[in-house]
Amino acid sequence: MKYHFIVDLDSPDVFRQMQEQKAFAGLYFDGIDEGEAILLTTESRRIRELPKRHARDAAAAVVEDDAPETVLNALQPLICQEDLYLFSGEEQNAALAVRLGARTGGSSANNIHAVLPGSGQRLKVKRMMYANHMEALCDPGKPPFFFTMAKGMDPAELTDEPFFIWKETCTASAGDHICLETCRPREADSGLKDSQVVVAGGRGVGGRQGMEILGSLAEALGGSVGASRPVVMNAWAPMEALLGVSGTLIQPKICIAAGVSGAAAFGAGVEKSGWISAVNKDPAAPIMKMADVAVVEDYEPFVKALEALVRAEE
Repeated sequence: MKYHFIVDLDSPDVFRQMQEQKAFAGLYFDGIDEGEAILLTTESRRIRELPKRHARDAAAAVVEDDAPETVLNALQPLICQEDLYLFSGEEQNAALAVRLGARTGGSSANNIHAVLPGSGQRLKVKRMMYANHMEALCDPGKPPFFFTMAKGMDPAELTDEPFFIWKETCTASAGDHICLETCRPREADSGLKDSQVVVAGGRGVGGRQGMEILGSLAEALGGSVGASRPVVMNAWAPMEALLGVSGTLIQPKICIAAGVSGAAAFGAGVEKSGWISAVNKDPAAPIMKMADVAVVEDYEPFVKALEALVRAEE
């Protein structure tokens, strides 16, 4: 068995993908032979512009568009039935992993945070289940394996050399059924993982206006805005702002959590913060027990007063 990386070169966070994949492999693929990277892109120039690598060899798959059916048609001929394929934790990769597993008669597992040896050619994986209240040890089935990583892996250093591209394929669009298509630029990562100050909002902020108030404070502090799952599910903030096991695990110097109840999944995302301040009207909210400073107060007057003090010091 060999392990391979599947890399989306069109992602604004391609280097973060590669760094986390390399770190994951270093931790959990001991005893599995290194394979190659499969580089997916809609523009062949990106292949030659890539200055860093996390594997020596690579196969490049140039696709006419990034519709899932087109991508699957490009990947399937490159799959070896005995091997393991690792995707980064972007949301769209979960569907690709499951569909590749079905197409090839193999197995898939999403949002995993560890891989363990099983018997024979089988493996076991660890992932969080039941709203992140339980860690499950799963036998995903038989190879080929298609796994997506949980977000939050500490990045590993890449090699300052280009890939050796041994094969390049081109795949035409499979989207004949598409009647109307609108293209939007893909956004880069929120920057949460590297931010030293994070202002996080929860359901208690009440809506988009509340998140804008937190965003103004984050700007004044030179930090980033994070959010709990209810906030992103209500579209008060983008999915990239999600904090927690299924989002981004952060370790800033300062985390200010406003209107956040502090569910276990969110707590796991912020627990490595150097200093936590929680603002909540409920003194019994779980986040208050995690906080270095707990403020029992409506978030809005507190946040606005703090921003005024910060800006007065500028």
